[in-house]
Amino acid sequence: MAVEHRHADFLKINLAGKVPALTDGDLILMESVVIVLYLADKYPEHWFR
Repeated sequence: MAVEHRHADFLKINLAGKVPALTDGDLILMESVVIVLYLADKYPEHWFR
């Protein structure tokens, strides 16, 4: 099993080394529901509402 989420670059984003994690500029999101809501708000043309 790959362990890219334990790589030093990823651990700079998420010290716990858990996935998912999303960065957008200085913003770092680490919870799947929060990531989905953020993406839906940022790119509303790509979501069914």
